[in-house]
Amino acid sequence: MTLETLLTHPATQALGRALLHFLWQGSLLALLLWMVKSIAPVSARIRYAAASLIMLMMPVALVVTVAQDIRPAQPIPSILPKVSSHAHASAEMPGAILLANLPARGPSVGVSGWVVCLWIAGVLLLSLRAAGGWMRAQRLKRLVLPANGQLEEMMARLKRRLGISAPVRLSMSAMVQVPTVIGWLRPYVLLPVTTITGLSESQLRAILAHELAHIRRHDYLVNLLQTAIETVLFYHPAVWWVGKQMRIERERCCDDIAVAVCGNAIDYAGALAELEQIRGRIPESALAATGGELLGRIRRLLGEQPSEDQASRSPGTIAAVTALVLAIAGAPVVAQEPAFEVASIKLDISGQPGPLFELFPSFHVERATLKALVLTAYGLRDFQLSGGPGWINSDRYNIEAKAPAPAAFSQEYRELQNQRLQTLLQERFKLAIHRETKELPIYELTVAKGGPKLPPPSCIQRDPSDRTIAPGKGMSDYCGFGMTARGLVELTTGSMADLARTFSAELQRDVVDKTGITGRFHIHLTFTPDDSTIRLPDIPDLPGVPAPAVDGPNIFTAIQEQLGLKLESAKGPVDVLVIDHVEKPSEN
Repeated sequence: MTLETLLTHPATQALGRALLHFLWQGSLLALLLWMVKSIAPVSARIRYAAASLIMLMMPVALVVTVAQDIRPAQPIPSILPKVSSHAHASAEMPGAILLANLPARGPSVGVSGWVVCLWIAGVLLLSLRAAGGWMRAQRLKRLVLPANGQLEEMMARLKRRLGISAPVRLSMSAMVQVPTVIGWLRPYVLLPVTTITGLSESQLRAILAHELAHIRRHDYLVNLLQTAIETVLFYHPAVWWVGKQMRIERERCCDDIAVAVCGNAIDYAGALAELEQIRGRIPESALAATGGELLGRIRRLLGEQPSEDQASRSPGTIAAVTALVLAIAGAPVVAQEPAFEVASIKLDISGQPGPLFELFPSFHVERATLKALVLTAYGLRDFQLSGGPGWINSDRYNIEAKAPAPAAFSQEYRELQNQRLQTLLQERFKLAIHRETKELPIYELTVAKGGPKLPPPSCIQRDPSDRTIAPGKGMSDYCGFGMTARGLVELTTGSMADLARTFSAELQRDVVDKTGITGRFHIHLTFTPDDSTIRLPDIPDLPGVPAPAVDGPNIFTAIQEQLGLKLESAKGPVDVLVIDHVEKPSEN
């Protein structure tokens, strides 16, 4: 699988869009936490619970957005600008457009694809950093000395008071400068070899109670999960701010437990101040008594409200943040699905064949059944649609719709028009659908014995918006031309993905490209239609479109003889769209 294939995969594109959506989602969640900190009672437990919940909601928001956004990989139908009054396709298969004058191109990587590429690089780098911290923590556990009996007895008493039954190993270490907890199932409490002598017995008891509080609260495990979330969502400052609040409130919770156990807040605050003077860097995955904002913790223990808490609780600040939260919360509601500005729908009574689609510069449809419209809007083939009343195959409609258009037609604009058509069907036809995945017969496109016979393109390049035909030239002389007529497939710059989509429409069965061939080619295929191919109309009056031979090879033999490829029957998952509800529209 090439990098371009990976970056254009629907799941990758959905992830990229979700990462971009998380910019406002993460900001909103962080603002909600800010509000909780501003209006909640001065309780470290409540603040920590709120920060932890917000941190957990962040990856959940990303996953939910991906799940809602992702769509099954479907080919984009060839809905192309009108190039001839004779360019008709059957009502059953609107994707089989006979004439086209657009550059043949596959799905675009776009912003979403490159966002995912950069995101993966960032996650890998931060994962290496987190792994390095974990390895340093494991190294600390191996380079320890046993603690003396007095310290062991002190810790045993504290464990009983805190209700800790899990085994906790108390050790001395020359590698740490402050008391530190490492591990979850079999945690270690590491005390520095030399600097611990500077603390009194009551101060040392409070510090040990603080570290045991981390163990009782399973903070080590929560910290690992928090680090993982920060690694995945590293690009958003709000994630790091919420993580900082978690660490601050976590230490305050343990401070409260230590003071409750030992009963002397002044001695404990003095111990923290003493440790700050000898504080050193510890691994990210470890928990130390001097973690968090130590000055704020000490002021809080001494009964003084930290300045950042006072500022955050001011009425003016709370009002401003509330208004900002409401504005951001309302933004996703205002953003709507792409839709036409004006749309007219009329029942067609001409009796002429169809349909005919024109996307540029306005949206124009003639003689299209609802089934053809649904297939077009959702990029499906006939065999991928089920359900609905009988009139969706008989009633035909003419649609005129207007929306802002770019200067030139492009693949992205084609997709945008498809999305607008989906909105139109949902609003005017009251279309309700759901998707299913079924195991159905498919074809696999592979290389035949002897290798492929695919000549390179030899067409004339031109601007996509240029529709003029030079004297002595035909449309098939220009790059981007594609035609599917009865017994004929012509692609001047076709890829294997384009060919698979064309065969899917022709054979009414999903065709999966297994050739491994990249690049674009001039594909010319003629065959004798039979019951295996779709019934496209004969168009003998178009230049260069001869009537199909009556005694030529069928499509399977022609593919092998003329292209050096072959179609092999198989079974595989096929995404199917089911119509749950639809109504006839009111004309306007």
